Order: sequence, then structure tokens, then C-alpha cells
Amino acid sequence: MPVYISLVNFTTEGVKTIKDSPNRAARYQEIAKACGGKPIAAYATFGAYDLVAINEYPDNASAMKAALQINAIGAVTTQTLVGIPIEEFMHITQSV
Repeated sequence: MPVYISLVNFTTEGVKTIKDSPNRAARYQEIAKACGGKPIAAYATFGAYDLVAINEYPDNASAMKAALQINAIGAVTTQTLVGIPIEEFMHITQSV
């Protein structure tokens, strides 16, 4: 399945209700699975983003559906990137 990397920031509301993070994380897992996704890893980070999540989804539409539902909760905003395995990237570079 394609890999999607989400760069996540807490909203003001998300920071005010930070103690709800465990419940929100469980809800995120439910949403991902309901959209056909498989959570791979999640990390809290310093710097420009508060969290990074790595997931697999069957396709772009499934990943977008999950992102929209997660953002609709109001605690975070996300920026999602498609991850291309380095081996595939190397193969692509050979035909450039």
C-alpha cells in the first residue's frame, strides 16, 4: 500500500485540551482503519511540527478522507505527503 507522511500541528483548541490527546489518538486510529488505512508510526517532534504520523492507505482518496475527518475534529491541522520508497525513487532516476 502507498505510504503517507502527515506533518501535524496542534490548533489552539488542541493545545488547550492537550490532556485529551490519548482519546484523540485512539479516535485517529479508528478513523485511519475505517478509511482502509494502517498506522505505521507516530512521533512527537520539536520544531515546525508537533507530530509526524506515517500511515499506509489504499489510495489518495482514502488518505484524503482520513485527513479531512481528522482535521474536522479541530485539535490538529495536517499536511500530508506521499512517501515513495527509496528503491522506487532510484529506479525512476535511472530513466530520467
